[in-house]
Amino acid sequence: MRACQLELTAHRLGCRGLAADVTTVAPDRPWQTRWSHGRRSAGYQVISGHDAEVTAVAAGTLPDGTPVIISGSYDGTVRVWRMAGGTPIVPAIDLTGWVPAVATYGNVIITAAEADIVVHQLVPRAHTQAVVLFPHSDRPMK
Repeated sequence: MRACQLELTAHRLGCRGLAADVTTVAPDRPWQTRWSHGRRSAGYQVISGHDAEVTAVAAGTLPDGTPVIISGSYDGTVRVWRMAGGTPIVPAIDLTGWVPAVATYGNVIITAAEADIVVHQLVPRAHTQAVVLFPHSDRPMK
């Protein structure tokens, strides 16, 4: 049965050579595929939205189970994306400079920008709330 499914998938992706190899290796399969329609899958998803190079990426899961990707950029923003579909969950988080590091834990995102380490708490259907933990010495604590 697995040989049948492999042959079908090979035809569907346009890999005629692989489909022929399957028929040679497993000639007594329960069913055969002569042709199939389908499109090649890229096997990856491109998410775009930053205005400059992405410098940091983290993956996590929100408390409701939603898998997310967090990205930081030279444009000074952090973005939170749904892994399924690549849609933003909250508006871009603007920081003081480029973002060399991001991390996530539940509904908390930790970012580094310039000399600041900031903890952001994701608030459902709203922006994020932020607390600057280790501010640069010439800026007041927020």
